[in-house]
Amino acid sequence: MKKQILFILCLSFLLMASQCSRNFWKTYKPVQDNVVGLSVNAFTEKKGFVENLSLGGEIFIDDTQEKFVNNQGSDSEAEELKTELSYGVGSLFKKSDVKTYNLEVNGVTKTQIKDINNIMPNVDFIYGGLKADKVVLDITQKPETTVDLDLSKYKDLIKEKLGVEINNIKAEKKGDKKYELRIENPDIFYSIQIASINEAFGLSGNWYVKFDPVKNSPSKIVLKKGERTKFIRPVYSKFWSGAKPNLEVWLKNDDGNLKVFYTPVVGTRKEVDLSGFYDEKSKDWTIRRELIYTYPLSSNVSKQIYLYVDAKNNDGIITINNNNSYIKYPERRLEIK
Repeated sequence: MKKQILFILCLSFLLMASQCSRNFWKTYKPVQDNVVGLSVNAFTEKKGFVENLSLGGEIFIDDTQEKFVNNQGSDSEAEELKTELSYGVGSLFKKSDVKTYNLEVNGVTKTQIKDINNIMPNVDFIYGGLKADKVVLDITQKPETTVDLDLSKYKDLIKEKLGVEINNIKAEKKGDKKYELRIENPDIFYSIQIASINEAFGLSGNWYVKFDPVKNSPSKIVLKKGERTKFIRPVYSKFWSGAKPNLEVWLKNDDGNLKVFYTPVVGTRKEVDLSGFYDEKSKDWTIRRELIYTYPLSSNVSKQIYLYVDAKNNDGIITINNNNSYIKYPERRLEIK
């Protein structure tokens, strides 16, 4: 019985791993450049191949940040790209004058979004793409044929199959019954990753905490000069494991000025002067969803700390509306589809 259970568990794991590998990169049509970072309005998918891909605008929160990072594609990614392209192109040579063909992918580059915290949540988008300096297709004609291959015909077939512009496809005869077709555009992405940022992953309720979190606490917090609120801490989801940072956040009346303090992952406590949110006329601070810090939890999960404050200054004494003053701390998880 134990052996049967172990076998089932191992089989389930292998199936899951196989599916993850198969769905990680998706080939699509028509292939394009400049797609990474665009929102995905809609698409259809069959066996890992994407069609009817409808794209929108960029999904970056801060357009001034560096958006992308480029790295050499791994051996497995290059091999997977070669396999997918070979499978797609191979169907063109059935019932033709072609005896054999061999496809090679040269100079694979992986482009991905640099910072997932700069992405709008709950929107499908193109997270990464694989491109190549050159895709080379070597063809050998059947020996019994007496007429050269019509290379313009095969250029049109590749254009139709992959959606590559015809001016990016070169073709030439290389010898007796040997031909070469090349796609030469290093900017084309042949495979893509479609993903989304789930901003409330693993958390329930409103995932926030007031500056006086005690049940039935007063609706107002009064801070004299030099006084501060209680230390408050966010909750981490049960789905994330690892050493959780000792995060604490508090407000302080610093000689009539309102400041927020927090403990970073590395180093001593940090402070943010909130005078930029102060209205001299009404003597109020009104803050809604101000990002004060991002805690990386893993390569694809982070916790962001957003500040919300309603407070009033009365001759240096600051009164905080506890019902409208809190931190929100969503966990952002990158989910590749």
